[in-house]
Amino acid sequence: MKNKRIKVQSIIIEYKQGILPSDIARIYSLSLDEVEAAIEYYQNNKTDIDRHIADSQSRIELLKT
Repeated sequence: MKNKRIKVQSIIIEYKQGILPSDIARIYSLSLDEVEAAIEYYQNNKTDIDRHIADSQSRIELLKT
C-alpha cells in the first residue's frame, strides 16, 4: 500500500466484519494484492493490531459519552 494513506486497521476492521477482500479492494481503491498483503501483515502482527483497534474503539466510545 505504498503511497496510500489507508491504515491496515481500517482494512482489518472490514475484513473481521466479513467483507470479502475483493470488496475491500474496491471500497478503498486498492488492488487485491494490497488487501491480501494487509491481511497477511495482520496475521503476523495480530496481537498488536487487535490491541490498537480495541484502543481506538475505546476512545471513540469515550467521545460518545
